[in-house]
Amino acid sequence: MATLSDLTPREMEILQLVLVGRTNKAIAAKIFVCEKTVEFHLNHIYTKIGVRTRLMAGMWAMQQDRTGETREIPS
Repeated sequence: MATLSDLTPREMEILQLVLVGRTNKAIAAKIFVCEKTVEFHLNHIYTKIGVRTRLMAGMWAMQQDRTGETREIPS
């Protein structure tokens, strides 16, 4: 089973922005990349953690936080 520490710093940053409700376009503007790059990272996140949607990824991240995972999601 994957944990937050399995994600790269960039994947963690994108996951945090997903958690606060940002769209791919808004994430791309915030981190100065194109939307396709955000989609690329999200697909890697989904594959690593075994989910298929951003909602499921958000729920997974929140569950990791509750289980006492030591690595924090950056804000």
